[in-house]
Amino acid sequence: MINRIIFFTAAMVILAFEGYSQIEIGAKLNVGTSWVSSGNLKDNFDYQLNNDVEITQWDVSYKPGITIGLGVVGSYQLSSNLSLNGELSYNYQQSNINIDFADIESTVISEAKISSSRIAIPVTLHYSFGEDKPSVHAGFEWNIFGSPEIESNETEFIGNAAVDQEGIIGELDSFNKSRLNFLIGTGKTINLGGTNFDLHIRYHLPLTGSSMYNTTSPALFDDNTMNNNEVFGVLGASDAAQEAPQYPLDDFKMHFIDLSISYFFN
Repeated sequence: MINRIIFFTAAMVILAFEGYSQIEIGAKLNVGTSWVSSGNLKDNFDYQLNNDVEITQWDVSYKPGITIGLGVVGSYQLSSNLSLNGELSYNYQQSNINIDFADIESTVISEAKISSSRIAIPVTLHYSFGEDKPSVHAGFEWNIFGSPEIESNETEFIGNAAVDQEGIIGELDSFNKSRLNFLIGTGKTINLGGTNFDLHIRYHLPLTGSSMYNTTSPALFDDNTMNNNEVFGVLGASDAAQEAPQYPLDDFKMHFIDLSISYFFN
């Protein structure tokens, strides 16, 4: 990973020396929202709900969180309207998954917060419709994630009375750290106090998914199988494979929408 970052930075410097006015180098800030999704998780829950007479509810919802990042950007001018941009940024993101489960005995409400960091290396082609006019861009983004951390809080109810409440923090160590996104956006160069800033709204469409299991920490509510966020735990992995093998929990994707603010030094 370090070698790739060094290579990327060196390539930008070489292009800067060779291209002179064709190359611009700058700093950037990314601020936006992120969320996790999984089509198989909902299908897995629905399958078990429809095939187990004791289960009366099993719902999942994804709540957006924040993402923020800092980095550098380089822009190589191909023509008066077309440029090739490369970036290198370090980002932090947070999102939430809520799971509500009920059977003939009790109800369990689960709230899980997932936090992670990533190094993002997007390469995009930018087209400007003219000076003082909007631009559009698209390309691919390679992400290198750190191991996400999950903070899960779960409450078990019998009727309206809470009978048990537990929380756990663990590392999602079963996680594909290398991800590819398709990036698309639009924006404009804005002059603020005599200084030009590039502002772009971008959507990072995930092209690759992953499992998101914790294989080291104990699952919550061990004695009440599948009543909670065990999809992230040891029991969850085996339960999902045994009860609904046609819906493996290996397609978790991370989405991002952000405002990218770039300042070029040239």
